[in-house]
Amino acid sequence: RLVDRGEQHHVARRNRANEGPRKRSDLESRAFTKQGMPSMDTLVGTWPQHAAVFAEMGALLEKKLWHELTVNVEAFYTEEDVRGQGTLLLQVYEAVLRPIEDKLQPFRLAKLAVQASEQIDSPESAIEFLNDASKRVEQMRTPGWEQADLLLQLSMASLQVQGGKHAAAKTTIQESKVKMDCIQDPLPELQAAFYLASCDSLKANHQFSQYYKNALTYLAYVDLKTMPAEDKTMFAVDLVLAALLGEDTYTFGELLRHPLVEGLREGPHQWLHGLLENVDSEDLEGFEAITNQHANYFNAQPLLVQNKAKIEQKVALLALVNRIIGASAVNAEFTFDSLAKFSKVPVARIEILIMKAISLHLISGHMDEVKQTLTVTWVMPKQLTDKEVKQRGDSVDTWSKHIYNVLLDMENEVPELLLEA
Repeated sequence: RLVDRGEQHHVARRNRANEGPRKRSDLESRAFTKQGMPSMDTLVGTWPQHAAVFAEMGALLEKKLWHELTVNVEAFYTEEDVRGQGTLLLQVYEAVLRPIEDKLQPFRLAKLAVQASEQIDSPESAIEFLNDASKRVEQMRTPGWEQADLLLQLSMASLQVQGGKHAAAKTTIQESKVKMDCIQDPLPELQAAFYLASCDSLKANHQFSQYYKNALTYLAYVDLKTMPAEDKTMFAVDLVLAALLGEDTYTFGELLRHPLVEGLREGPHQWLHGLLENVDSEDLEGFEAITNQHANYFNAQPLLVQNKAKIEQKVALLALVNRIIGASAVNAEFTFDSLAKFSKVPVARIEILIMKAISLHLISGHMDEVKQTLTVTWVMPKQLTDKEVKQRGDSVDTWSKHIYNVLLDMENEVPELLLEA
């Protein structure tokens, strides 16, 4: 089935919370964040393996070196083994950062609060934690607080989706968009947070075409090196599924070239990458072969199974478009028989396929039902894959060599004409 980000994040939260040396229930986490803040001694006693790091943080606190302290905590938060240790990040936030929040740069503080919230068991408690942080940021009114608050709001929107509060999430995202439009040059991290929250909401509502567009935009703002490997795979799978299921998504060159999707070539999702390649190359037989060969994987995705006929129609439409792109003439005329053969659909259905292509703005033109022809005046440009670019390049090279040979023949046969010219 389509990967459920909410469910996966909920499981990830539960797993992270249970990995630490001191397990903390949801109610305990909530009481912890509202009633009391741990001391540095508590951190050292709970996680003695990080005593040296905590000592360094304490020294920076004592010297009031706020920037250096922020850098130190940011580095600590990004360590792979640290992120999976119970409520460690949450306790560090409460013990080290919470007492001096008004001394720190708001946006960087908000990013650390979002990371800490990932270790809270339930979406509801995480929302409460971030909402409290949002109120404090708003009260500070220090330069940059608006973008910091928006980052917290958008993170809460994603959590609302995870908690099943889709209407509330949509409202939060819309209100955040209005506020972002009033900010000159929003930070890339804020833009990424907006598109990620939008993706979560669109995905939950099965709006695949919009999800696909927002997901590609999100990837333009995020550094893939900062994404955990599991998140990369999950996002790539979602992206490919949205491309296949999106009703107005008919070009996949950009997607197939993206390094995130390239990562699916190996591993358990290799079949899905192959499926996308076959759709892009209008290979219906290859598409059927993969669905049969990897039936267990394919059938585990209900949305693919339910929409298999629509995906097959997408393959036929792409074949139709590619046949037209391959014609060199302007206002090219095609017979229904030739288009049906190329699209691998019965002649009786080719008119319906042509009308579908016109309605989707894949082509422009008109049909002559008496002559059984289609005259095309415009066709949707196709984004080429690296393989297709090479094929086009080879064709140009072949054509160039042919022209050169023709020129040599002309020089040999009519040299007097060339001299006069």
